[in-house]
Amino acid sequence: MRTNEIFKSRMIVILFAVAIISIFGCGGVFAQTEKRLPAGFYPKGSPEYLFLSGTDTTLASSKFFRSSDYEVEGGVYPLVSGKSFVGYFPYQDLYKENFLTFVDPPSVTPYQVKIWLDIPEGESLNAIYSLYTYKSTFPQDNKRVSQYLVDGTPSMQAIQECGTVVPLSTQEDIDKDLDKIYEFSTVYHETGNGIRLIDWDGKTSDGQTVRDCVIFAAHDKDTGKIIGYVGGGAVEGYRIQARPGVEFIAGPTSISAKITLAYDRPVRRIWAILATNLCVTGSEYVTFGVVNQGGPAIAAGMNKKQPGAALAVTELKNPTLDMDGLVKIFEWNDITGLDGKPVIPPDENTDYLMAIDIEGDDGHGNVIPTFTGLNDGYLTGSVGGWIHFPMPWSYTGIQNPAADDKTVIETTADGFIIEPKGSYNGEWMLTSSAGVKLTAGKGSFVSTSGLPQGVYFLTVSNSQGVKETHKVIVR
Repeated sequence: MRTNEIFKSRMIVILFAVAIISIFGCGGVFAQTEKRLPAGFYPKGSPEYLFLSGTDTTLASSKFFRSSDYEVEGGVYPLVSGKSFVGYFPYQDLYKENFLTFVDPPSVTPYQVKIWLDIPEGESLNAIYSLYTYKSTFPQDNKRVSQYLVDGTPSMQAIQECGTVVPLSTQEDIDKDLDKIYEFSTVYHETGNGIRLIDWDGKTSDGQTVRDCVIFAAHDKDTGKIIGYVGGGAVEGYRIQARPGVEFIAGPTSISAKITLAYDRPVRRIWAILATNLCVTGSEYVTFGVVNQGGPAIAAGMNKKQPGAALAVTELKNPTLDMDGLVKIFEWNDITGLDGKPVIPPDENTDYLMAIDIEGDDGHGNVIPTFTGLNDGYLTGSVGGWIHFPMPWSYTGIQNPAADDKTVIETTADGFIIEPKGSYNGEWMLTSSAGVKLTAGKGSFVSTSGLPQGVYFLTVSNSQGVKETHKVIVR
């Protein structure tokens, strides 16, 4: 029978958090700012303890495991740069949140490991604190190792959702499934209740950059036994957030975007991805290897999982600088879909998402490899959440319509019938409004099963072999 080794020998409670995390959402945003305190120990009840925990009890947001007598809980949250911006955008009253945040390089502001200590009076502990990440052989519920991963590298879901269905909890688990990436050299003689902060440079003991899930463990130096273990979130030093961050601007026949971001470290390349669904950035088609290739490969992987999830992608270049260069304002003019045509919304009430993919730079124009193979950088969730995507103000037709529609298309509850009064044996192709291929076939019936309501384009070949594109609507 599997037993939990944690806290079997001592009535000591240790909880961990690292002051940086990747918050990834399919359509949401999150930010938390906090004043930085120096590394050290802050006794329970002190002003610093109350400030760090927000209350006179331990901050706990995620339960990791339970023994028969003790419970271990912990929270992981971001500590953003003190140079981040709140209320930057002039149209602040339109949004509940208004901010641009980023993380300082650890060479400027070290990351911090936060440890809650609850040691009974009269007892003490000589503690060794270490950081771990998952081994390349650990499946992590098929997020890292699976026959379905497109290139054999872990999916991005592995760091978007760092936990496991069955939590690791024993020394055997650690030895089998985790790689130790850092052990703090100091042996801490812990004797009281409070919070300890320890600085960390964001690298492994041998100097490799870390961009992955980080797990924290405490061992008793005198016995060698594990006394505390908490799974954590993903450390991603290029993490940025922006709210709203994106403004779509209607033109006569196309839409443009102004994208406002803030960061303070070298960036090699940066891409924007216009999307209808960002949950698929964690699929088996968006892996470490795919992300290392950049924005176009990510968009392609998204559409392999769900056709039409990614509508357009572009590399952002030549920003206008503001706030001493910390704020970068990019222009994406005349947003063009993956088929080379302007992206036109299906109606006046359409919202889209925008993801940003950042590729880090080592300061010499090179990518930054990390311990587990994912180049340093950051793939955001939605920048600004769902943003209204307007209709071009003089748009009156469809993209590249047929000059003379000779083929008749009839709409039914189940699909479209090509030439309902005749016999059609030609080929057809159904695409999204952005030109993403959804289905193709031959014959007179086009099924719309599973398609959401909206505008689509149906391309058919008439009897002379001439292709016609028809605007069709799924209701």
